[in-house]
Amino acid sequence: MENTILINKIKILPNSLKEEVNDFIDFLLSKKNKKSIPAIEEFSGIWSKEESIEIESVIKKGTENIDNEW
Repeated sequence: MENTILINKIKILPNSLKEEVNDFIDFLLSKKNKKSIPAIEEFSGIWSKEESIEIESVIKKGTENIDNEW
């Protein structure tokens, strides 16, 4: 759709509907700007080897007491 056609259509709307159009445009822009869920590969290299060992240790300690009878 050509911008001028769209602008002309919006111009003839009552102010209350222009506000709704504006809100809808903001909503669409927010969807466009949201990043999709990153793939696991995108996390590669964000921790040093030492940090990854520390995180792994914390996870192991935190899951040692999980009751396996559920």
